[in-house]
Amino acid sequence: MLKPWPQHFFAPDGYRAIDSVPRDQAKLSLVVDHIDHICQLAGDCAHVAIGTDLDGGFGAEQSPGTRPHGIAWDSGYLWCVESNDRAIYKMDPKDGKLLAKIQLSENDPEPHGMTMHQGVVWYSDAVSGWVCRLV
Repeated sequence: MLKPWPQHFFAPDGYRAIDSVPRDQAKLSLVVDHIDHICQLAGDCAHVAIGTDLDGGFGAEQSPGTRPHGIAWDSGYLWCVESNDRAIYKMDPKDGKLLAKIQLSENDPEPHGMTMHQGVVWYSDAVSGWVCRLV
């Protein structure tokens, strides 16, 4: 198992862990490059996932909403869970275009972190500690 990488690894070259990275310099393409790098290290993408608590750290103009709280990679697409919207978005990693939106209801557990495995979306609820599977 590879050790998880902290958020600052998605910062552009020249920044250190303690630096504050300007939002316009933390690009979605850097996130995609890191996911691809881990896939190359693992030998495939079947067992590679990435989780995070971004709070918009990779650029507001490139992320849906104002409070993204997790990303996942599946079948060539980037997925992002957005806590304020209570939604999960499917995005094109080439241009950040939104391709689909899964809207959760107010009665569903609050999304806070996510991953995907074999096409199934899993997300966590910060309040209850539940791990939820979308069906």
